[in-house]
Amino acid sequence: MKHIPISILLILLVLYAPDVKSQEVQPSEAAQHLREAVKHNDHRAILEAGDTGDPTLIPYLRRLASDAEARNNYNRPSYYAHVALAKLGDKDAINQILSDVDNESSAIQDRGINKLGLLGGEIALKKLYELLDDTKPRKNTDCEKMFKEHNLKYPENQLNPYCDVIYFPRSASAIAALRNLIHDPNVDVYRGALNEADLWKTYLKKNRLVAEP
Repeated sequence: MKHIPISILLILLVLYAPDVKSQEVQPSEAAQHLREAVKHNDHRAILEAGDTGDPTLIPYLRRLASDAEARNNYNRPSYYAHVALAKLGDKDAINQILSDVDNESSAIQDRGINKLGLLGGEIALKKLYELLDDTKPRKNTDCEKMFKEHNLKYPENQLNPYCDVIYFPRSASAIAALRNLIHDPNVDVYRGALNEADLWKTYLKKNRLVAEP
């Protein structure tokens, strides 16, 4: 058997080699839609990316939510990308949100609770149900920390207009999150009731949205 000249072999390889460009994976429609949503700061569309069930969106969402400062800002796409990640089942995102809810900072707690109200699902509802029992008003821990770190002092026996701001109990934030999650005319009558937290607990158990404790 005669040997095929190398020059001819190279020509054949070029002619019949698969077109690499044609085999490149094109961005999915969901990925293109997500990028457009980020470009236009469309928070609702970013959240909806978490409802697609498309795992190919996870790497991009992770990059978007990797900036801890940005993902704690209500006005940034990273905030909503973090929730979308959790919706897609990303354990790190879910655990971070739950950790924020129990953070020593009252402000971070509220951001975490708000994210639960955007996340929904069994994990979010279970945590919100637990928070309905937390009826203790909260101090502005961020301000107290800042004064301590910078060795700042306020005249004794005088109210500190900066640090004496009191946050509502976490139960109040949980109620706000539940109102965002559950759109049922039957719960509209709960709004403003003194026992609204108890009414929500009964509703969640009655409709089997949480397991019996």
